[in-house]
Amino acid sequence: MLRHIVDHHLADVVTNSYGDPAGDLLDSADVRTATDNALLMAAGTGIRVLFSSGDWEDNYTLTGTVAPTYPASSPWATGVGGTTLKINSAGQRFGELGWSTARSFLCNEAYVKAGGCTDKQLGTWLPINLALDGGSGGGTSVVYPQPSYQAGVVPSSLSQAKGSQPMRVEPDISTEADPATGMLVGETQTFPNGVYYDQYRIGGTSLASPLLGGAIARADGAAGHPFGFLNPSLYALYVHRGALYDILPAGKQDESRADFANSLDATQGFLYSTRIIDYEGQEQFCNTGGECKTRDLSLHTAPGYDNMTGLGSPGEQFISQLVGP
Repeated sequence: MLRHIVDHHLADVVTNSYGDPAGDLLDSADVRTATDNALLMAAGTGIRVLFSSGDWEDNYTLTGTVAPTYPASSPWATGVGGTTLKINSAGQRFGELGWSTARSFLCNEAYVKAGGCTDKQLGTWLPINLALDGGSGGGTSVVYPQPSYQAGVVPSSLSQAKGSQPMRVEPDISTEADPATGMLVGETQTFPNGVYYDQYRIGGTSLASPLLGGAIARADGAAGHPFGFLNPSLYALYVHRGALYDILPAGKQDESRADFANSLDATQGFLYSTRIIDYEGQEQFCNTGGECKTRDLSLHTAPGYDNMTGLGSPGEQFISQLVGP
């Protein structure tokens, strides 16, 4: 489908919400070459192609391997990560954090019935579990050298995290993705008591990528024309105050929740949990045999470019600076 769109120039901005966890390392060279060729053609013909960076942090909890999601790690794609966005009652942003969350549940009768804990654990808070909530994908490529647009912006501690040669790091930029603060959507659904319209939250980097795509389309409209391969223009914004919103470490923050155990109503009780916001602690991988190993999460927020949110998120002057004079 991507190749068809590029071959026939059916769009100026393409947003994709799929990717292979740790595919930068695990995908075959043939698979990556075929996709990279399409992305290179897109860049050469002025089509911006965005890819979600993934919802599983550095992919360790899924694969036991630390490697970024592909195709977001391709130097010819724009890898879009995720944030946790704070909006006040006036509809204004008053804070934005890296989307990286871990969750702890209170073991109560409802959670026992759901299979989340045992009778012996009743009344206790369970250990924090990163795999329960997800977060923005990112990391240092093991196959792609550093593209020129990242030079001088991406810290060497990230680009050279796996050796002396500077490598590609993703994501490039981030927007809202946390499902707890995400987009309100509505659709007609089937419920036990009938079929009717209802609304719910949705999130993930599958939200972040199209949100950025919308901003890029607005920039095209303001410019009166598409302005070509996106990444060099994005990294050129790094020196323009107001174009990017820098995502900084959050400190200790959490969000308490009470959810219907059956996702519909209170008839089967509530599940109580706390979500650790901008989690940067330990992660765990367990193989099919039940053997588990733990390591420190490799993604962190920091001033300037970081490997959890990239350049940050679009600032108030993002579109005007992208369009230029």
